[in-house]
Amino acid sequence: MTQSGIAGEITITAVLEAGCVRRITIASDRPVSLLSTMLGRPVAAAAASVAALHGLCGQSHAAAVHFAAAAATGEPLSDADAAAWIVRLAGERLAEHVRGLFTAGTVTAPPQEADIAAAREAIVIGQHVARHAEVTANHAARIAHALHALGVDNASGWAARQGALPPTHPVPVDSLRTQDDAAVVTALAESPDFVRSPHLPGRCPETGPAARHAWSAADPAAATAARLLEIQEACRLLVRHAAQPLLTPPPGWIVAAPLGDRTAYAAVETPRGRLFYRLTVNHAGELRHARVLAPTEWNFAADGPFARSLIGLRCGDSPQTEITNRAAAFDPCVAFRVAVEEQSDA
Repeated sequence: MTQSGIAGEITITAVLEAGCVRRITIASDRPVSLLSTMLGRPVAAAAASVAALHGLCGQSHAAAVHFAAAAATGEPLSDADAAAWIVRLAGERLAEHVRGLFTAGTVTAPPQEADIAAAREAIVIGQHVARHAEVTANHAARIAHALHALGVDNASGWAARQGALPPTHPVPVDSLRTQDDAAVVTALAESPDFVRSPHLPGRCPETGPAARHAWSAADPAAATAARLLEIQEACRLLVRHAAQPLLTPPPGWIVAAPLGDRTAYAAVETPRGRLFYRLTVNHAGELRHARVLAPTEWNFAADGPFARSLIGLRCGDSPQTEITNRAAAFDPCVAFRVAVEEQSDA
């Protein structure tokens, strides 16, 4: 079960008939658009608040506020500030993926005690980097050592034991892409309900590590393989930054653009998928309007990719475990619980 610093949870109810999933309902009481509760506050204070409130992916939320506000006011971040945010995001991605793989019970074979110790080392350093945008040669060496101890620096051996090699026949996926930003941002402006039930006409977009690699988390092994690849990428980025500070962000990690009238949006590729912020800043540098759309709303929509992936699934001896594992692969940002019911003949 995924945990965060935010109240609320997702409830997944699967109705089975003769061991086959016939119907899925998903209910969520988690809060959305928390930034909208901070109108009138200075942007910097609001960014610090969302970072603290979001126990998972907090730096991604803060980055979205900073980049969107900079685009709205026409005062872009300096190269050094932009690079610092990329370092934060790399640290957060490293920590979140390692936590998800080694301490949240999402791997096939239970990790050994030494694995857990090395994972905690990587998580602690990743979180430090995310909070302080600081990565020294010592940090980089400790990260590399921890990942080597886990067998993640060259993931094929560990992945093979977990059944998490990149899929040879991947499940087709409709990935949420940068090209979708315009349609998403327009919908955010037009409807306050879009943040809770996002959709694109004729589409069922999925977002997250697997989708970024053109795979689907409907195959939990593909989701694990994608996380492994992104752990390696984040490690390489941090090691490189420790030797020579970054000048440009990796393509697609953060996109921000003005929309006119001191309004702008930012899209950030968080550990869990594409996060959207649309906000307006007044001339005093205070928030005047804000809407936020998190990756969980796409993946766990009532008729979203997670729900669709389950329809027709023939479960084995433990349907609850199978459905729970698939939900964990889609990695929601709040706690979730799974209930399984048998189809009534009445």
